[in-house]
Amino acid sequence: MSIGTSLPREAITVTEPSIALPARQQLVPRVLQSDSRSVSLVHTRLIILVSILLFISATRILRFDQRELHPDEIWSVWQTLGTPVQIVRWTPHDWTPVYYLFLGLWRALVGIQPFALLVHPFLQFLIAEAVLYRVARRLFNESAAWIGVLSFAALGFNFHLSMLLRAYMTILMLMVTALWLAVRYFEHPTRKRGLWLALALTVMLYLHLTAIFGVGMVVLFTLLVYPRRARYWALPAVLTLGLSIPLLVWPKTASAVQTAAMTLSVYSNPAFLNVIFHKLLETWQDFAGYYLSMWAALLVFAGVLIIQARIRYRHALGLLLWMLSPAALVLIAPVFGAFNTRHMAWVSIGIALWLGWGFSNLAGRANLGVVAVLILGMVGPVPINAPGRIPTTTVLRQLAEKAVWGDVALVDARGLDVNGEEWDYYSQVYFPRGLTFVSNPDGYRRVWYISDPAHRNELVEESVRREHVLMATIGDSGITAELYEAPPDMQGVAFENGMRFHGADIEDARGPVPALHAGQPIHLRLWWSVDRQQNLDYSVGTYVMDGNGLFAQFDGPPKVKDAPSETSRWVTGRTYIEERDIVMPYPVNQNSLTIYLAVYYWKDRKRLAAPGINADGLLPLQPIQIRHWTTPDSHP
Repeated sequence: MSIGTSLPREAITVTEPSIALPARQQLVPRVLQSDSRSVSLVHTRLIILVSILLFISATRILRFDQRELHPDEIWSVWQTLGTPVQIVRWTPHDWTPVYYLFLGLWRALVGIQPFALLVHPFLQFLIAEAVLYRVARRLFNESAAWIGVLSFAALGFNFHLSMLLRAYMTILMLMVTALWLAVRYFEHPTRKRGLWLALALTVMLYLHLTAIFGVGMVVLFTLLVYPRRARYWALPAVLTLGLSIPLLVWPKTASAVQTAAMTLSVYSNPAFLNVIFHKLLETWQDFAGYYLSMWAALLVFAGVLIIQARIRYRHALGLLLWMLSPAALVLIAPVFGAFNTRHMAWVSIGIALWLGWGFSNLAGRANLGVVAVLILGMVGPVPINAPGRIPTTTVLRQLAEKAVWGDVALVDARGLDVNGEEWDYYSQVYFPRGLTFVSNPDGYRRVWYISDPAHRNELVEESVRREHVLMATIGDSGITAELYEAPPDMQGVAFENGMRFHGADIEDARGPVPALHAGQPIHLRLWWSVDRQQNLDYSVGTYVMDGNGLFAQFDGPPKVKDAPSETSRWVTGRTYIEERDIVMPYPVNQNSLTIYLAVYYWKDRKRLAAPGINADGLLPLQPIQIRHWTTPDSHP
């Protein structure tokens, strides 16, 4: 017995290590291989998401210079130009100071340049995109998350909102965050998660009362998706209501209630249904931007794929109600004066999730076609400006680039849609050292005439044209800035033939003696008029000379823009501006030079007399310097 029992034990002790060792050797590599695949998958997902966000960033940032700030945006920035206490005092009655304090902090950090300020809503949009990715991935899958992020970015209204200096982008960011917090909370309820959800909802309400519609959508969606956990809304609901008590005594709340009571009669208007239809159509057109048909086709196609999948009916119903919510709000929000696309920006979240979920059901590479459509929608024309907005930002930015010291501006206010705070803001942005505004252009050489071309005051326009010549125009409609320039010498120098020379300008000349690079052409602008009708066609010679004689020259008939070169066709009472380039030799060994001018008849080449000419019949115009490296030939 003892021998019999010992045999099995020996067999066990002998065979057990031989069985266990190979098993352990196989197990370790499998674990490592699994971890490696997991890490690689995470890196791949991160690279794809970052690439998408970088592409989205490029589609926005490259368009910042095309943005025309709306008066409401400028008002938002303008009222932050003070201390925090002043910002609170300056806040309009229909807003709370939360957003303006937030924007004021950003302005204090980056300045008031439009480009820097537009980064503020754009960064919030990127945060919303990242959170939306987490929402779609948690509710559906990875493909739904990527397509949802692209859809969210490609929506026309989101393009506009991601570059809008108003609180609506902040509300949209918090709306996505609140949805993410709600999904996490109802999947794994904890007090901490309930508190964070309540805080997100509360801040939305404090930004603007219209956020209450978005809050209601989050509640409705979670009740549909998690019907058995509806009781968990007790904690965030109580906290949100408690934290929002100050809003009940806020003047805007009472005003909203009073407005609602006074406008209930709108429903008795026979044309109300027609108004509803057009409002809804306008709202969905705003969300789609320039591609309403494309978005409608995508939504229908995604819906077909969702129906075919036959899963998650509650999610489908929740997102469908989310997208169709404007149809219900059009019956409620107008009473409070709140039916506006920017007050319902959160509808775009439902659209993005619907498209992401629907097209994630496509097999394999079929999704690439949808991605290509969304990408093309982002690189094509998009609505980044408010409809009908005049190009004030662009015009004044270009004016600042072209204006020189001594320029003045004459503003023709008739019909010009530019408010006082806009002038104040743009002056601080583009003219920090001041731009002189005048009401009478007389006595100023360069005058920028700013007006609405369709509503000009003829008397003001005539006062500018009287002694000035139109040299440049910025803008085309709504607002233009026209540069009117007077000659350097109003009296001028009279030549014996009746031609009168009113002076010369050298382009980009600075300092009492302009300095040019070696080989740089001299761009001259010559100003002329005639005291009497000319019988001959005269030529003008311009010469660059040093102590040894002629250095460079340009001879020929006057090259006048938008006027004849033949002086015999010139008329009295008009100023003629001639532009010519004198090509300079290279290399050079000279430094100090002088530009001269002569008028002569081209057949006999006899130079005409005039006050101030020298013995050679030349009128000195301007000394110049050629700054260059010393060449070997210049050494004695």
